[in-house]
Amino acid sequence: MSKIRSALEIALERTDSVESNPEKLREEQFTQEGQRMFSRYFFEKELSVKDVKETLSSYEARERSYVMQGFVQTMLANLTLPSNDLYVESMGSIKEAAALLSSKPSEVTSLFIQIDGFFQQYLQQTEQLKNSLIQQYGPKLKQKQQQLAKQFGAVVDLTPEQDPEFLDLLHRHQQDLDHQYQTVLNNIKQKIMQLILA
Repeated sequence: MSKIRSALEIALERTDSVESNPEKLREEQFTQEGQRMFSRYFFEKELSVKDVKETLSSYEARERSYVMQGFVQTMLANLTLPSNDLYVESMGSIKEAAALLSSKPSEVTSLFIQIDGFFQQYLQQTEQLKNSLIQQYGPKLKQKQQQLAKQFGAVVDLTPEQDPEFLDLLHRHQQDLDHQYQTVLNNIKQKIMQLILA
């Protein structure tokens, strides 16, 4: 009969390896410092890009690589598919930091120009998708309005956004579109990470 282990035993077993590896703890500590540094730069606006670069240079080489890794991972995690044109400002801050931290700033800037065009295309396709589905769904929506009018004895105005069936259809198509764009965005983010951490 096999031994059944409790969740506590499994958790303790996992933490044993972390505690016994001081370098791993050190890496985690400095990676988190990089994450906090990005937050102070991007969200709290306490640090400028110049401050970030100066702070990074104050670390020893190994520590700096961990801090940079935390900073860059958090920075790229905040580079997401936009829901509207307001992404431009936040992307500008990310681009500025990425270019300054990279040994190849012109290549990083070029990638961000591609991302901007890519995001504009994504927003256009999202809008086209919605408009196309509204047009395709129009006859079915009219049919539902007529059924509701017969049922309640009054004219019922429905918009596609009020119809759960339409919203489900839109959601499924939007997920497909998002998946395609997210795959490309992930590849670009990987290139940016390589240009900065190389």
